Amino acid sequence: MEREYENARAKVIREFEKVLGQELSKEEGVKLKKQIVNELVILAKYMGDAEYINSAKKNDRVISGKFSKALRDKCQIPFIIIARNGKYVVEKSEA
Repeated sequence: MEREYENARAKVIREFEKVLGQELSKEEGVKLKKQIVNELVILAKYMGDAEYINSAKKNDRVISGKFSKALRDKCQIPFIIIARNGKYVVEKSEA
């Protein structure tokens, strides 16, 4: 379980770093989520929160700010997603 968690965490961080600071449309935000959906589910299960597990599985939505803050706080993923004027931005945010 620990190795699976670490691999998932590392992939999410890598994918967030690729789009760091870019303004993403909703479609691009959904695409990003789809690329890491399996990893998000693993991390949500690690957090033990059914709300985040369900949120991770919804492939028609961007990762919510609330979910990204939980990833930062509980999984030490140093990024958050901010919605601004219909765009989504991944920003660095140390827990």
